[in-house]
Formats: sequence, C-alpha cells, structure tokens
Amino acid sequence: GVALAAYANDNDGFIPRRGQGVQPVGQLNRPEEWFNALPPYLGMKSYGDLVAAGKRPKAGDNSLFVRPGAKDPGGTAFLSYGMNMNLSPWNLSMATKLSQIEQPAVTVFLAEAPGQYASTYPSSQPYGCVAPYRKQGNILFLDGHVSAFSASYLGVGKGDPQRDDVRW
Repeated sequence: GVALAAYANDNDGFIPRRGQGVQPVGQLNRPEEWFNALPPYLGMKSYGDLVAAGKRPKAGDNSLFVRPGAKDPGGTAFLSYGMNMNLSPWNLSMATKLSQIEQPAVTVFLAEAPGQYASTYPSSQPYGCVAPYRKQGNILFLDGHVSAFSASYLGVGKGDPQRDDVRW
C-alpha cells in the first residue's frame, strides 16, 4: 500500500499495470507492471530483475512476492499476490489514475493469488483469487488498508459476489 501511494505520487496519479490478465505471467521485463514498478519504492529489486539474476522467488522465501505457506506451481513466475484484474489493463492506451476510481476504500488493489498469475479476480478459473488462511483471504485496497474476508464472501472459486464493500 505504501509503495502504491508513492508510485502514484511520482507518476501523476497513475497506478501500475496489472500484469498479463488471464494468462500466466510470461513477460517479466515491463517496468510498468506492478511486480516491477512497486518493489523499488520499498528498496527492493523488481521481480523481473530477480528472475534475470537467477533469484526467482520460491516457496518458503521471505519475499515481498511470496506469502507464507504458498505452494509454487512452477512456470515462469511465482507470485502469490495478484493485482485486481479490472484495474489498469494493457488493452487501455493509458494506465488507470487513482482519481478515476470512485471508491478506493472498497476497490481491491491486490489479493492473494494462485502463483502463476500477476492479476486475479474471484473466479473458478486458474487465475482466481485464493483464501489460504482458515478459508480467509487478505485484500489490499487502493486506499492502502488491508482486510481479511472469508472465501465465500470474496467469491473464491465461484465468481464476484458483487459486494458493496469489496469491489473488483
């Protein structure tokens, strides 16, 4: 949340891009993607730089990209967090501005994800968000606060339940 606020401040209110959508992460070198754009604001290397240096995060690492207990599904990338698939997609000519979001306090920025995807959404598809802790998932909202919700409340494995307090 801190990195997002700093990034938006330095980029005229724009937020980073969300990743590769419904596809597993394959392209790691775009600096505008959240997993590359935000870590430098925390004094860390971007995901793409880590992979290029042969230091791809793995299960059990103490890493910004890997939640405790996450299982590595293999593939090019291992990100156990994903950006809201509806925010700042590459099919728009410009990234999304924070000021364009009507309710940042209830709009999801990052959620726990299955591992090969940089973006997530409540779905039964492989990119769907997960709730790994006692069937609860943590959500980082655009205003910077974090809350935990039950899997059923989030729509894990099903689809967006259209909640007023958790907007995708």
